[in-house]
Amino acid sequence: MYVDAVAQPEAAQENRRPPGTAFFANYYQENGVFELGGGPVSGADYELNVTTTSWRANLTHFTIDN
Repeated sequence: MYVDAVAQPEAAQENRRPPGTAFFANYYQENGVFELGGGPVSGADYELNVTTTSWRANLTHFTIDN
């Protein structure tokens, strides 16, 4: 599972499904802090753009995994 993953070293959104994963969930926040917004990942079994949820009111790039 990726939670607001950032690819290194370019600090872009991670957009690859991890090799060998049986089930892959991608939770992401668009327009995050420092322009580090996440996005969909091709081949994900489940995706949630938390920006579209009602409970994201106090969510930040630093608390998305809490």
